[in-house]
Amino acid sequence: MDNAVHHAVAQLVEQHRKECAAAVRADDELILAEAARELVRSLVDRLDGDKLLTLNELAAVMHVRPRTLWKIHQRAYSRSLNQYIHERLMARAKAMLEEGMTIKAVSLTLGYSTQSNFSRSFKKRYGISPRDYQDGRHKKSR
Repeated sequence: MDNAVHHAVAQLVEQHRKECAAAVRADDELILAEAARELVRSLVDRLDGDKLLTLNELAAVMHVRPRTLWKIHQRAYSRSLNQYIHERLMARAKAMLEEGMTIKAVSLTLGYSTQSNFSRSFKKRYGISPRDYQDGRHKKSR
């Protein structure tokens, strides 16, 4: 993990450390799942070309096993943490495109390895390519 990302993660985890530790001690899955979601939200909002944490890395900084974190999130929200991460990435991508950022800049900022990988993910999520979305074609189909 990149040092800058590691430092940002450490700061975010420290902010949620007491809450996470209390949740683990109390075996409160919902608090732990929400802490994971908040950490993901914060990380996605701060992405600037870095790779997002993997489930294993998130679990490590939250001091739980990856499988435990996955199960807790799945039970609490009826979808995987990876699905939630992807939803947050796509929501940020949509906002960035609406602000006029280029597709290339969005894909780089969100840590995609290629622009085509980003475009494929975006189209799968929203049913429209990033280019068509940017050109306003999504408004015509309403």
